[in-house]
Amino acid sequence: MWICKVKSSSFGIVYKANDLFANDYVAIKVLKITGDNNKLPDESVILKGCKSKYIVNYIDVIQKENELWVSNETIE
Repeated sequence: MWICKVKSSSFGIVYKANDLFANDYVAIKVLKITGDNNKLPDESVILKGCKSKYIVNYIDVIQKENELWVSNETIE
């Protein structure tokens, strides 16, 4: 469920949302796809494997038509 729009830029829009499964807030980045996106599955696997206290936790990515919806943990 969308909570609010956080930021908008030339790359896309960031929303704060409620993850109904985890009962927690997440950040959803909605990005327009332009050009070649053949490397996206590889990048998604790499990001899921990155665990560090110094970076925001990547949750998942979903492709919907010409958009990518990237979910990350939020930092309050």
